[in-house]
Amino acid sequence: MILLLDNFETLMDPETRNISNDELNEALQALLDFPAHAVRVIITTRIAPYDLAFVHPELQFSHHLDKGLESPYAENILRKMDLGGILGLKTASPDLLNDARIRTLGNPRALEALFAILSVDRETTLAEILKDTKKLLPERVVDVLVGEAFSRIDDNAQRVMQALAVYSRPVTSSAIDYLLQPYMQGQDSVSVLKRLVNMHLVRKDENYYYMHPVDQDYALSRIPNGSAADRMNIENPPFSLFAMLHRGADYFKKNTQSRRELENNR
Repeated sequence: MILLLDNFETLMDPETRNISNDELNEALQALLDFPAHAVRVIITTRIAPYDLAFVHPELQFSHHLDKGLESPYAENILRKMDLGGILGLKTASPDLLNDARIRTLGNPRALEALFAILSVDRETTLAEILKDTKKLLPERVVDVLVGEAFSRIDDNAQRVMQALAVYSRPVTSSAIDYLLQPYMQGQDSVSVLKRLVNMHLVRKDENYYYMHPVDQDYALSRIPNGSAADRMNIENPPFSLFAMLHRGADYFKKNTQSRRELENNR
């Protein structure tokens, strides 16, 4: 059994570099203390848990992705994402895929962003993207590719990603629809979310949607800050971070009230 804990840095104290959730910390230590068992834990994080490293260090293995995935793992990821073979990745030459690995530094998120660019722009080939050296600078490869993928999707898809970024946590499509109602009237986000999931720009866990922190940070940066006065315009709020954060908080407030009323009527 494999237990994957992704984006683990959200559960870390950045100052102490210790796990902030006591129960989770105890559970992970217990797994290390137990005799031989079939559970394997994989943690992806930008901040390594300091305290956990001293619990049976002989049973732990760290793999730093500073240099990204080596060959052939990065190339295999690109091939497997192209399920139907319509993007040309399945049949691409080893040299071309190796070039993609080198130019993206083998970074898994950069590989997903590269796939997203090809998915949304079928007229552009992998070879053409790799020829544009200005957009794949090694020192900023993830940010550049994420920005490129974001710029190629339509306005509605951008709005949905920005709404997810505002919530900054897994939410349902209903939460997205509520937040975007003043800006996308009559639009249902489900079909857009499904498309974004297929493009690896959004991730789904049961009925909840969320984004990778890199995508989240970029989408959030594309929203104008606005001013505190934007929160007062309830009928026609401007498209600003102040207004959207206020409306997002209002969604949670109304949901809490509805649950309380339901419980009181039981």
